[in-house]
Amino acid sequence: MRMASGKVAREGILSALHAMLALQEEHLRAILSGKFDGLERWTFERRKVFESLRHELEVVRGLSLQELSPELQEAVLEGFEKIVLNEEELYAAAERQRQKAKGKIDQLRKGKKALGGYRVQRSGPAPRFLSNRG
Repeated sequence: MRMASGKVAREGILSALHAMLALQEEHLRAILSGKFDGLERWTFERRKVFESLRHELEVVRGLSLQELSPELQEAVLEGFEKIVLNEEELYAAAERQRQKAKGKIDQLRKGKKALGGYRVQRSGPAPRFLSNRG
C-alpha cells in the first residue's frame, strides 16, 4: 500500500463518509416512500461504498498520530456515529414497511378465504343443462 499524506487521507476518508451518509439518506427516502424496485442496485452501491470506506480507513490507519489532526479524528468519529444512527433508522423503517406488507398480505388471505365461502358446494355430479321449470 502506498503511503498517503495526512491531507490526502483526510480528503479520502471524509469523501467516503459523505458518500455513505448520502447513500443512507437516499435509501431511507426510498424505504419511506415504499419504493423497493432498486433493491439489487442498493446492494451493489452499498458494497461499493463500504469497500471505499474500508480502503480509506486502511490509508488513515497507516498514518502516524502526528499526521492525524484532532479535527480529522473528530470528523471521522462523528461520521461513523451518524452512519450507525442512520443504519438503525434504516432498519426500523424497513421493519415498519415489512410489518405493513405483512398486514396487507394477511388481509388479502382473509379476503380470499371469505370469497371461498361463497363458492357453490355440490354433492353430486354437475348438471348438464339448465331448465326453467321448477
